[in-house]
Amino acid sequence: MSTKNDQELAALMKEILTHLDIQGDVQVPDAVEGLPQTVQVSSPDAGRYLIGKSGQTLHALEHVTRLMWSRKTGEHANLIVDVNDYRREQAAKLAQIAHDAATRVRSSGRSEALEPMSSAERRIIHTELATYNDIVTESIGQEPVRRVVIKPL
Repeated sequence: MSTKNDQELAALMKEILTHLDIQGDVQVPDAVEGLPQTVQVSSPDAGRYLIGKSGQTLHALEHVTRLMWSRKTGEHANLIVDVNDYRREQAAKLAQIAHDAATRVRSSGRSEALEPMSSAERRIIHTELATYNDIVTESIGQEPVRRVVIKPL
């Protein structure tokens, strides 16, 4: 995305926050090739309202932002909205869960099913464990109880 687009995307997010009557700082860091564009929102006082229970409000905010940006640009928008580093912290927690479960599977030699997760959360688990050559991961079940199973080879 160009600097002009970054500024327009930041302005769009600020407009959304204004309509929600929420004060916040918006940053759009330079895009990394092949990864979604990130919109970072910092709102110490209202962050919990933007995140919601288990990130549900944040997911909805991201969806609305993606739709509005797509309509404005006429192109598919691959965006991630992160409020107060919630998504980054969640990804770190999921990575730790993945590595802990892999350690248990390695030592016990038995498969382990993780708690049900969203597709984005499952993707983090699969990606984290992709480099392990003595285990495999698989998603099983149907939404909303789809989960990752970690199996020894």
